[in-house]
Amino acid sequence: MTMAIRLKENKAKRSLNRGSVAFGTMVTSVRSPQVAEILAAAGFDFFVVDTEHHYFDMSQLADMMTVARAADIVPLVRVPDTLYHLMARPLDCGAMGLVCPRVETREQVETIIQCTKYQPEGQRGASLSSIHTACQKIDHLEYMRWANDETMVVIQIESRRAVENIDELVSVPGVDATWIGPFDLAQSMGLVGKWEAPELLECYDRVIAACNRHGVAPGIHLKDTASLGRWVGRGMRLATYSTDAGLLIEAGSKALGELRALVPKG
Repeated sequence: MTMAIRLKENKAKRSLNRGSVAFGTMVTSVRSPQVAEILAAAGFDFFVVDTEHHYFDMSQLADMMTVARAADIVPLVRVPDTLYHLMARPLDCGAMGLVCPRVETREQVETIIQCTKYQPEGQRGASLSSIHTACQKIDHLEYMRWANDETMVVIQIESRRAVENIDELVSVPGVDATWIGPFDLAQSMGLVGKWEAPELLECYDRVIAACNRHGVAPGIHLKDTASLGRWVGRGMRLATYSTDAGLLIEAGSKALGELRALVPKG
């Protein structure tokens, strides 16, 4: 049997594999699938739908993933936990990768790989997702090879323990990138609000160094361009800026400030 369609390439993963930087944002508030087209039009390489802290259901995910694939932007999903059904279902809904929170041990990472990869790399339940295949017939083995190659696995580093274990975490085959969560990492260290504390910044550098040793892309999520740009300069490559709500507020506030400044003074 030959494939009727050409399965899509994960462009963000390809970019990271080349040593380049991929820029994205997080979707936390906009539930319309058109958010994928909007972010693609803005030029983002990927976006992350946050189902850990926000209110998206599977039907909304499926709609967003479908539109994202047509808009040629890579859709990722941050899952609530590293349990099989919470990881496998978003992938079957069309996600091209997962961001997995609160990862601290090698055993957790090994479980993530087993749940997200098909044989021979893992034990993910077989599903020729209609979204991935555009409802067309494909060769089963070719689909499984494609899914294993193109699915992007990102582990979040958001605790002191995770940083201490970083070499163990990123040395597991199948991990593509890390993603530092500054707020939770700072919280675990008693440093909330002290974003420039040397101990916190040292953790960022430690993660970058470990990722580089093991061929994994280091990443971080920050809410201002100056900080994110600085850390991209220091080696962060999965660069995530702000959120959908943050982008809207930022752009709206800037435009309104400029407009109000033009109002004639009475």
